[in-house]
Amino acid sequence: MSNERPTFKEWVAENPRKSINDYYKIYGTEFSDSTAKVKTKPTQQSYSNDFNSYSVDSKMAFNSLQIICMIFSGIMTASYFLPWLEYNVMGQNLVSVTGFEVPKMIQDIEQFKNMFRTDKTYNSPNIFYVLHLFPICGVGILISVISKTNVFRFLGELTIIIIMCWFIHKLVALQTNSVIKMSILDFAGLGLFFSVICSIYFLFDLLKLITK
Repeated sequence: MSNERPTFKEWVAENPRKSINDYYKIYGTEFSDSTAKVKTKPTQQSYSNDFNSYSVDSKMAFNSLQIICMIFSGIMTASYFLPWLEYNVMGQNLVSVTGFEVPKMIQDIEQFKNMFRTDKTYNSPNIFYVLHLFPICGVGILISVISKTNVFRFLGELTIIIIMCWFIHKLVALQTNSVIKMSILDFAGLGLFFSVICSIYFLFDLLKLITK
């Protein structure tokens, strides 16, 4: 049989007993395979491009919860350098200590108290330097959210929550044992308020990571 494709009229004249279905079984449809391939190629390419674009976007994009977590980690870091302890008298700011300065202030107070101790060898370790972990953990949480490593995010949030609870406990004990009865709100600065709010958020975020 010749490779040249006859028209249906020519073919049916030579094969009067055959139908159009027989003709298409032998010669196929009007569109050749190459034509069909050309017609489907743009669709396949478009789908491939869309899929690749989606894959890149899904890796780089952040959902709203991750963005909120990054904002709170930034606030946590910045608030450590804002006033944590303040004391105002008649509108005058007599004492203003940032979170970064709190450990040094405690150390100075301990050194002053040591002057009146009979045991001069007494030297209390200043564990308040653990407060310096606040900005370190804040930056760590920010990096972990960007890199999407939940392990470091979990450890950073847990560390902040534990240290904040310990620090608030120390403030409450100080206020309880103080001769001058003052509420924590009387000497808590803006930086401490921000840090407490961030710690509360990290607590809820930590629970989401655990239950995920």
